Amino acid sequence: MNKGRLASLALVAALVSPTAMAAENRGDGGEMAQEIASVGPLYVLAGVRLWANQWDILHLTRTAFLANPADPSSLMFRDSINTATSSTRTVPIPFLGLRYGKFIGSVSYFPETAFDTDGALSEDVDRKELDVNFGYYVTPNVVVSLGYREGTQSKSTDLVENSELKARGLLIGTSFTAPISGPLSVYGNVAYGWLKLELDDGFQLPSGEDKLNGNYKVGEIGLSYNLSHLVGGSVLKGAALTVGYRIWVITERNIPLGTYSASNPVVPVAFSEEDARTTTDGFIIGAVAVF
Repeated sequence: MNKGRLASLALVAALVSPTAMAAENRGDGGEMAQEIASVGPLYVLAGVRLWANQWDILHLTRTAFLANPADPSSLMFRDSINTATSSTRTVPIPFLGLRYGKFIGSVSYFPETAFDTDGALSEDVDRKELDVNFGYYVTPNVVVSLGYREGTQSKSTDLVENSELKARGLLIGTSFTAPISGPLSVYGNVAYGWLKLELDDGFQLPSGEDKLNGNYKVGEIGLSYNLSHLVGGSVLKGAALTVGYRIWVITERNIPLGTYSASNPVVPVAFSEEDARTTTDGFIIGAVAVF
């Protein structure tokens, strides 16, 4: 089968998965794309990916210190941002996509999953995400894309009862695929985005605000294997398997951190600002079918 078509599928599948658009770039190459092309300009992609990921969870703490170590009455409190590395969780990420001509759209869902904090917080932290992407084939092997992502982190501190953090943002990215040999291809994807974070009602930062700005960085690289020579038919036009490594990074900008007197540990007497980064990464495998 034509290698160009295999490459096409790789990119299609890549876009179907929001986070690593190329991850589903089924580098499977031209064969599948070729079969698809013979069916017409519109087709459906569906599949699932399994991500064995570990998460560095950001959380806010408040600790006591002596402003003057020689004076016990100088007790004060200050905020700090820390990370707790979770154990590895394997999360299934289903996705669905449509391609028409040089345009492709997809949606995927990271279902609510509990991550432990190794005792850093009083309970596990739940996380979920939704991704929607639209892409355009610049060449048969390269797609540029625009995406929307939203997600939640159920807990970000033990200082208040409700400390859910919501994130929303737009990303721009590119995916590529290149044949290696026969049905085997390499794929890759990078994306960058702008982020808005919103704190749960009742939880405010020392500055009095309940919103933060930040950015997304995501990427993935791996291999894909085209199965269309084994499963292609009148309904199922093709299929592919992928294995890769995926990383997802959020940087939260200018987080206000307060310093408090012992007599009033709620109202800050001063505050500073700090950037903080949270990372999720791990190996990912996937399967996609084309109808």
